[in-house]
Amino acid sequence: MIRFLLGLLLGVSIVSANPAFEQGLAAYNRGDWSEAISLWESLALQGETSPALELNLGNAYFRSERIEKALLHYERALKLSPNDEDAQKNLILANRAIVDQIAAVPKPGILRGLESFRDMAAPGTLETLLLLANGLLAALVGFMYFSSGRLRDALRRGAILVTVFGVLTLLWYGWRSAALAREFAIVMPEKSDVLSSPNDGATQLFSLHSGTKVAAGETLAGWTEITLSDGRKGWIPADAIERI
Repeated sequence: MIRFLLGLLLGVSIVSANPAFEQGLAAYNRGDWSEAISLWESLALQGETSPALELNLGNAYFRSERIEKALLHYERALKLSPNDEDAQKNLILANRAIVDQIAAVPKPGILRGLESFRDMAAPGTLETLLLLANGLLAALVGFMYFSSGRLRDALRRGAILVTVFGVLTLLWYGWRSAALAREFAIVMPEKSDVLSSPNDGATQLFSLHSGTKVAAGETLAGWTEITLSDGRKGWIPADAIERI
């Protein structure tokens, strides 16, 4: 088992103000991983979530040697906060403990660069920028109505710049949202067979082990179509994966 120092994310968050979150931290610090998991999972069941909650759940599951659950929550932490360095590092280390080491199809450098740029801002941040741009544009147009001469020209140029900024931000938001719309999942059982079609009598293509990340497609008759990072596809029992 890989051993490493798991750092707790103690940053400010809405969830951290909940007594159950603080009680979970106390349980984690005294080495009671099961109690920490129980407390934090109770928050998740209530619909509360944050990068801090997901990261700490990942840490507690890793300490409990439940690598597949640790990977699930590290991935969820990164879905909420793509630039979270603690989640990135812990995810890399936890992935070394799984059986299936599947090499991804190489991407051109320019594509990787574009994807890194796309993921720099979370959708919530882009939504805030759009609201600010709309508010500023409305204010500029309002002032233009009551102004004249050079001031009116300056306000008009400012409104054009804000409009361009808003359009670019909207395009970025759509690009980011489209990427997040693709669903991924983690294989949970120790071993699951992947078949050629969604029925028990289909041909077995290969097997996957707990902790493997897959792209999840449509679900049909209790089976889900999956795609691996190397391009292989097949059908796996729907209850064998948990979506990120």
